Amino acid sequence: AFWDSRRGVVFSDAVRGGVPWIGYIQGVRANSLARIGKVDEAMAIYARDAAPLTSDVSSPAGRNATDARRFAWSMALAADGLHLAGRIDTVRLDALADSIEVIGSRSYYGRDWRTHHHVRGLVAASRGRWTDAERHFRAALWIPSGWTRTNVELGRVLMAQRRPREALQVLRGGHPGRGGGLPRRGRRVLAHAVRLVR
Repeated sequence: AFWDSRRGVVFSDAVRGGVPWIGYIQGVRANSLARIGKVDEAMAIYARDAAPLTSDVSSPAGRNATDARRFAWSMALAADGLHLAGRIDTVRLDALADSIEVIGSRSYYGRDWRTHHHVRGLVAASRGRWTDAERHFRAALWIPSGWTRTNVELGRVLMAQRRPREALQVLRGGHPGRGGGLPRRGRRVLAHAVRLVR
């Protein structure tokens, strides 16, 4: 995943070239930066992407479903990036979850209405509260393969509770087939679950 993330940064730099802002490519760049440990740089990109909403959520832009979608997804990726980089600042993650819940509810995309549960699950798991973490990750699942990061974290929580069969089911639901599309961390959890179930 580290090598893939490093290539993601190089790719995004090449694609965006002289264009000052391409939202999707900037999102790829921020996510890749977070995964290789450059969290502050990633957070600056996420903050820029969410800027129209963070200044005044009661403004017309704050009620726009497209802006709400962009904000919810950017902040979910930011929270996940903090978690993946080992920066488990639960106060910051709780604040991000609260913001995602309020603003994500205005999004046109159904997954954004649940994404705050993913972030709350990260907080609960970091505190070793496995039952709460499981409840939040299950609530975050929009469809079985909606956001594979949720499946991976739910699988890890189930493994922590010594429930490898359920973890295997969740991880396979995260990517139909043999799990080849799961992030590296998910493939490791999947392989461990398979060994325990056999």
